[in-house]
Amino acid sequence: MSNGSARDPEAILATIADVMTVAGHLSFSGQQFVVIIAGEHRGRLCSRGWTKGDIRLWLHEHAVRSEADLSRAGRLPPPETSEQAARGHRAVAEPEDILVVAAGGDAGGYSVVIPGWSGKFHSQAVTRMVPPCPTCHVDA
Repeated sequence: MSNGSARDPEAILATIADVMTVAGHLSFSGQQFVVIIAGEHRGRLCSRGWTKGDIRLWLHEHAVRSEADLSRAGRLPPPETSEQAARGHRAVAEPEDILVVAAGGDAGGYSVVIPGWSGKFHSQAVTRMVPPCPTCHVDA
């Protein structure tokens, strides 16, 4: 995901939310995502006091695609009413369905959105602590 021109957190996150709701991978059974925030975007978010929890909440609220959009993409039948056309489908059921990871360098306005495979009711993300390499000499 690329957005090097955005200067405020909401614009960066709006681009991420748009990627999360691409009709080609939006799961109607609830999706989980890994969102990797790289250096430049991370700096802009952190400088305004945004936390991982804030990011999850914002994306949960704004990563939504209307039935009209999904119908145009052939994912849903045509809506019968304007209310139905405006009805939104969230990319995630809960903010906790978004794993926010800080990774990557400062070179450019890039971050990564990784969708789950088939919706969380079929497959759920699992995280495990990976201990540091005992023979690697990395400064903490």
